[in-house]
Amino acid sequence: MAVAISAGVVGAAVCAAFVYAAGPGRDPDDQLVDPGSIDRTQRALSAAEQPAMQLLQRAVDASRDVFYAGTKVLTSPTSSAYVDIWHVPGRGTTSKVESGSLDSDTPSGQLEGDPVDDGLDDLVLATLTHGYSLAVMGDADCVGRSTSVVEARSLSTHQLAAKLWLDDATGLLLRRQLFDDAGHIVRSTSYVDIKVGSAAARNPDSANPPSPDGGSPPVGKKTTAPAMTVPAAKLLTDAQVSQLRAQGWPLPDVLPGGMQRYEAYELTDASGPVIQLSFSNGLFSSSLFVQHGQLDVRNLRGVHPEQLGDASVYASSGLYRTLTWAGGDTVYTLVSDAPASVADSAVTALPHRAPDTSVLGRIGRGIARVASWVNPFD
Repeated sequence: MAVAISAGVVGAAVCAAFVYAAGPGRDPDDQLVDPGSIDRTQRALSAAEQPAMQLLQRAVDASRDVFYAGTKVLTSPTSSAYVDIWHVPGRGTTSKVESGSLDSDTPSGQLEGDPVDDGLDDLVLATLTHGYSLAVMGDADCVGRSTSVVEARSLSTHQLAAKLWLDDATGLLLRRQLFDDAGHIVRSTSYVDIKVGSAAARNPDSANPPSPDGGSPPVGKKTTAPAMTVPAAKLLTDAQVSQLRAQGWPLPDVLPGGMQRYEAYELTDASGPVIQLSFSNGLFSSSLFVQHGQLDVRNLRGVHPEQLGDASVYASSGLYRTLTWAGGDTVYTLVSDAPASVADSAVTALPHRAPDTSVLGRIGRGIARVASWVNPFD
């Protein structure tokens, strides 16, 4: 998502380090009856936390306004990838996988939306304060640049959840490490080379970077390989999400693990409308794609079946976990950088009982494509 982040601030900590929020409610007939409630307020910060929040808020502006180009390496316990990144203010972020794999279906060289866009968002920062405390822990050198290091710790356990390196000159987030409750790094993102401003503009690779058709990136600052087509996307307001929900779309506002919805989009595909919801708890991020139809498992590719409680899902793994399942006459696809236990809990919190029959269209071939449409962490 990205798996959306203007959002995903910062990637990952483990489930034990979360202040868990209740997931959406559903009735015995597997219908979504309670989407949950979004809290967009920022927790009152202590005087010691204020400097750290100021640095993060500066990073919000930097991720939008600074011209930069570079290469970052993404790592998880099982996967890694090198990705070239270009950001042009007013045009968005594009990227290209140089080596490694973001997931089982992403080959090297394919253009992708920034898989872990380090841009921040005001709502994501507010959500971060619900579960974590913040502190500036000093200075450090990163990619030959002077940075300030910010730590996030669980409010409930005080365990270290994240370390962030923020460029002193521009405010850009240059490096992040995310930890489990045993202190082990479970995910990291770090630039190995970066140029900013006029230096980035002089970089031959960034003089004419890959750019979305029409000059403006579609949802999630996504670009794709020439053979792929990204459907038209419309940003939805809260009122429009509520209207769709009243029309029968099962659209949650919260997911387990303290995940809150911060953006929603309606995409138009050949198989019909698709709603994409972006969630974050301030560290982890997820995107949920919702389509009306019946899941056609015969046409699923690159996934394996799993049983999560009484839910039958089809999963794939890499740097992100992708889960597809049926719930009533609806097909869900979740793309997440959260630990498996957190992503899996979203399945059991949402409707997950497939109907015996359906008069709606069968959905199968397009599932892998759906997850690639939008940066799941944006």
